Amino acid sequence: MRKRYADPNEPAGSRPSPSAGPSELSAEVALQHKLAELKLRTEELFDIPEAYELTIADYHEDKREGSRAMFVWTKAGEDPVWSKPGKESGMSVELNGQGDLIEYTIDVEEEAACDLPELTVEQLRLRAEKFALDHYPGALKPFSLTRTKSADSGTLFFYEQEVMGLPLPMSGFRVKVHRSGIVSDFRYFGRQTKPKVPESIVPKEQLLRQIADTAKLDLRLDFLHKSVDDTEKDELRLVYEPSSRWMHFRADGTEEAREAADVDAEPEEPSEWLPVPELPAVEAPAVRTAQDVQELLGIDPERYELLREVEMDDCMTGLVWRRRDWEPVASEDRSLDAFFRQRSEETLKAKIDPVGGRLVSFIRFEEEIPGELSLSRGACLDIALGFLARMQPGLAPFLQLRQQEEAPDSDREHFDFRIGKQGVWLELEHIRLSVDKTSGRIGHVMGPSVDPVQLQAVEVTPLIDEPEARRIYAEALDLKLRWEIDYSGNGKRRRYALKYRLVHKEKGLEIRWIDARTGELICSRLE
Repeated sequence: MRKRYADPNEPAGSRPSPSAGPSELSAEVALQHKLAELKLRTEELFDIPEAYELTIADYHEDKREGSRAMFVWTKAGEDPVWSKPGKESGMSVELNGQGDLIEYTIDVEEEAACDLPELTVEQLRLRAEKFALDHYPGALKPFSLTRTKSADSGTLFFYEQEVMGLPLPMSGFRVKVHRSGIVSDFRYFGRQTKPKVPESIVPKEQLLRQIADTAKLDLRLDFLHKSVDDTEKDELRLVYEPSSRWMHFRADGTEEAREAADVDAEPEEPSEWLPVPELPAVEAPAVRTAQDVQELLGIDPERYELLREVEMDDCMTGLVWRRRDWEPVASEDRSLDAFFRQRSEETLKAKIDPVGGRLVSFIRFEEEIPGELSLSRGACLDIALGFLARMQPGLAPFLQLRQQEEAPDSDREHFDFRIGKQGVWLELEHIRLSVDKTSGRIGHVMGPSVDPVQLQAVEVTPLIDEPEARRIYAEALDLKLRWEIDYSGNGKRRRYALKYRLVHKEKGLEIRWIDARTGELICSRLE
């Protein structure tokens, strides 16, 4: 159970009342003093820019990690939730209960950094090591530099604990240094208990033969993102996905291949999917502005005020409205819970693609006033389909609706649509939305990455059959030993297991798909 406590500098009126029990009161006061002590420690470790103001001061306890204090400063007048990444100015520090630095992040203002000379990778490494040694004088003895990675105007350096020459995940520390030499990110994981080395290791050739004989390939549509996948552009493609990419193999041979996700989950019963009726064509103007969203969703500008409109890093626009009659609670509470509550209470949030002219997502963070209607699920479905026809004209032929029972104990009906073509479906692309039964309003909607034009154009007849795709996959596959966190234990100490990871023999990356039209192997850029 995570416990959170407010800022110790808040006025006495917002602290526990004298009517609270003596033990409860003394414990709260002690925790406030602890947070104040750790805040002072943070100010001793770092120079807080004068233009920054304290936004979050939070203390929590975690079963595995122990006590933690988090402090966040932001430039006066800026909102860290909706500021565009790379444009905001802020600083966050996390300490453990003993005052040791766990995490540090600061946004480097490019205008100020551009006057500084650009350093070499070697010079950046020395800056990273100096920062780590300043906070942990013996940090370079138990940990080795295992890899470096270019990222966002800087370089990431990973120093990890090694066993058998292989790094232990979540060990050591990570430092990011801006090209100017400013340390912009630091995370300390510490030294972990050395795992037991297996007495014997199964030859990888044996497992490769097993995979080649048993690998199952699922034909599906997937939307590939060039920022994640090893592709030249974002596009919808027909692919085979190897089921074995989710499998892990213990190097000592004591465990069969098993799925990495949902290991202990109950097997789900197969869903029944129904075709979506084609609705009459309706006028569907492009959604490129806040006013367009208001008209599409029926947001009353007299009741809701547009608070923020932010250009986001994925070329999307974020929009936030708040009820005009909302009044903030007078409190100096700077906990994380209070921070997000302050920015979400009685708000409506939308995300739009101004280039494509479409609504991407919408959600209400408000306690809605019940209307006078009592709509059936069928009536709500009509509203949902009418909304989808305006939100994404021409998409209905590519949708199927998950069969669900009416929700008698809820004021909302929820609908889940899968997307595909000629029986080939997008695995991770669903449309989910809800309708308020008392008012007919849309409660939330999560839209797709694809549009009807892309679906119309994509070919869903494979030119490579499954046996050929399996051969291509098996020939490119290799196994690489690595330590992985073993989540089967529930103790405080982190456990590890030595496993084989499936990778491309030349690229060293995970093989995610085989293009069903060309036979191209598509790997993931992210490790």
